[in-house]
Amino acid sequence: MVFYTRLLDFKITERAGRYLFLTYGDRHHELAIHEVASDAALPDRKGVGLYHFAIEIPDTRALKALYHRLREADVDVKPMDHGISKVLYFSDPDGNDVEAYVDTRIENDRFEWRGESSPLDINALPD
Repeated sequence: MVFYTRLLDFKITERAGRYLFLTYGDRHHELAIHEVASDAALPDRKGVGLYHFAIEIPDTRALKALYHRLREADVDVKPMDHGISKVLYFSDPDGNDVEAYVDTRIENDRFEWRGESSPLDINALPD
């Protein structure tokens, strides 16, 4: 859980058996993790299942800070601009693909994704 608490800045709100509930806000949880046995089979990357999950980040400053924490921890991270959101793509230590994003629809007066995916200059974001 160090990955989620140290790098993604989540706080643990509750442990219940094999469940862990985490938040970075005022809610009980934004993320719930269910532990599986250490010898559980890995999912087939070509089969039906989870592609990735997304976490909404409060603002671009927090997104930039997250990018630098991930890079300092040697996590491969890909920043992208989708026109309606600024995004970081990376994987957690278990190989789950994660999308951390800032919703920019209101500030850009756009509410529909038009299929764009451009590289994001993370250093151009405010500190």
